[in-house]
This record gives sequence, C-alpha cells and structure tokens, in this order.
Amino acid sequence: MEKTKIKNEIFILLSKWKTAWVSRNIKKYKSFYTTDLIGTDKNGNEISYSDRMKTAEKNFKNLKYINVDIRGVVFEFDDDYPNEVTVKFRQSYNSNTYYDYGLKTLMIYKGKSTGYKWKIYREKFETIKQTQIQTKNIKENTDGEISTFDKFCYGILILIVLTILVSIIKKILD
Repeated sequence: MEKTKIKNEIFILLSKWKTAWVSRNIKKYKSFYTTDLIGTDKNGNEISYSDRMKTAEKNFKNLKYINVDIRGVVFEFDDDYPNEVTVKFRQSYNSNTYYDYGLKTLMIYKGKSTGYKWKIYREKFETIKQTQIQTKNIKENTDGEISTFDKFCYGILILIVLTILVSIIKKILD
C-alpha cells in the first residue's frame, strides 16, 4: 500500500481516536485498540488492554473534561511489515485533575485479526523529562508552522463546511 495513503488513513484514525478520548466515549475509544494491547501507564509500567480500559472507563466517568493535543506526527515504516506502522508524536493531555506532556508512540496494525482496520496494539507514553533526547528527533513547530495533523483536520473541516454551503445554495436555487 502506498505510504501516502497509509499516512492519510492513520491521520483519520488519530483524529477519531482523539475525538473518542476527548468526548469520553468508552465504546468508541475501545474500538481503536486490539485486545492484546501492551501499553504503559503514566508511571511507565507495562499494562494490558484490560488494565488500560479499566483506567479509561474510570477516568471517562469521573473527570469533568479531557483535552488532548497531538503535534509533530512522525511515521516509521518497515518494508518487511507493510501492515504495521509506528507513529510517534508529542502529546499533551489535561483534565480537571491531571496534566502531562510527552512523547507518545503507537504501533498500529491492519490485518485479518483486526477486520482489516488499523488498530493500536502497542502504546507507550514517556513524559518529556524522560524523553528530552528523543524529542530532538521530532521537529518542534516553533516558527508558527501548522502541523501536518492540524492541516489535515482543518482540511476535513473545510470540506464539511463547503458541503453544507453547497447544500444550502442548492436549496436556495431550487
């Protein structure tokens, strides 16, 4: 599969994953992960899918709000494994009780076991304090540039607005 197409599919996945997280939709949020997920908690300890979802369910029920920001998305492809992609980005997370900022690494797979949909099977988060050396490899948007992910989201928003405007104009002309 062409890498540009894969990147676009992963950008869509990230956008929907983030929306499910921010809207605290646990059913939708769970759908982005494989049940054999291996992740890390906020302290860097390895956790299972079950543990990750228990924490998410608790947070979704108890928190007043969740905000997540994704910047500097970088893709890593391995030609030997065309159905797997590693995605790294800077993530800020905040809620009414907690704030964290760091490097998120997602390993994403698409195949028969996932119904040929991209799903997260590994998830790692390291706070910036732990990853200062690694983050030098991900360019900061310090010159006012809009990240590729943000450009993609703005593009989708513009398409939606244009579609609505076309519908309104058609109704007016009819």
